[in-house]
Amino acid sequence: MPPLAPRKRKAVAAARGRKKKERVAPDRISALPDEVLHLVLSLLPVHDAVATCVLARRWLHLWKEAPGLSVEWWDYDEPGDRFISLVDRFFTLRSSSAPLNYCSININFPEFLPEKEQLFVRWIQRALRCQARVLRISLIDWVELPNMTLISQHLTRLELQGISGDDNFLDLSGCPSLVNLNMDTCCIYVDKLSSSSLKTLCLSQCQFSIEYHIWLCFPSLVSLELSYCPGRAPFLESMPSLLQAIVRFDDACEDKCQKSVSGGCDDDDDDYCFGCADEVVAGYGTNGMCLQGLSEATHLELSADPAVYVFRRDLKWCPTFAKLKTLLLDEWCVVGDLSALICFLQHSPILEKLTIQLQKVLHPAD
Repeated sequence: MPPLAPRKRKAVAAARGRKKKERVAPDRISALPDEVLHLVLSLLPVHDAVATCVLARRWLHLWKEAPGLSVEWWDYDEPGDRFISLVDRFFTLRSSSAPLNYCSININFPEFLPEKEQLFVRWIQRALRCQARVLRISLIDWVELPNMTLISQHLTRLELQGISGDDNFLDLSGCPSLVNLNMDTCCIYVDKLSSSSLKTLCLSQCQFSIEYHIWLCFPSLVSLELSYCPGRAPFLESMPSLLQAIVRFDDACEDKCQKSVSGGCDDDDDDYCFGCADEVVAGYGTNGMCLQGLSEATHLELSADPAVYVFRRDLKWCPTFAKLKTLLLDEWCVVGDLSALICFLQHSPILEKLTIQLQKVLHPAD
């Protein structure tokens, strides 16, 4: 073989030098401790986390001890058998000695099939058996989880979206460590929702029954947000530890009088409208629905569509807000006259800040 030209010899030498440098480049990722790699794996969807086992021998079992699990499926087709089998195997092979800090199940089906309900039940139960402290379930549509009861001594935070909860699933008595509950666009058809340990509760755009009022019983609650939930307004039982509360009703609330905006049909009227009939037939009204349960709050926001009479009617039994320092109201408190606003001020002895939000009405030019 004829000798290489000088230029070619230099090119070959440079290429060999580059390859040598590549071979000796330090593997900084592998230098990280296992605890850090476990956190990195927790940020990946479950199928990507498991796939890291082929990177190197050290990665073969790292995914089994990741403190977080994210089950995600956002394709337009339903998850195939391989994906379902992968998630099932993940729970089976996961190290029982490694704590599971959180589990997130985020599924979007274009059309949910009833037979998949048991699939979610199985995954949720396995996550709880892994002692998950945080459980997030997000589904695209209202999905019922039949014969499912949450039982965990370790669960502290529960986030639900797209769940249709019944008396079994929303029985929180089996979770004595639960302190935070967040429900968004869920269907809540139960007579009572309660927990003795809960500290923070957020219900946003959750559907309540239009036939009866749900009872909310959380004696240890510190923070409450109840925003724009269609159906009947809930009864709020006493919350002695409450610090802050946000309660908002829009026109989807069924507690509206078709005859009067001042607080419902007259007691002497035998022809009650739909919004008031439930109040009269059930005999509600000894303590009101919401204000009594909110009376221990330090910071309070009460917003309602002017047609919704919940707050105005509660003022007939207005409690004293002995701890209230900041108060935000909107148009409902000045509908007709200022009596509702005056009543609040008279029953708030240490109030420091009052905010009234009024919508600006723009009239078309003549």
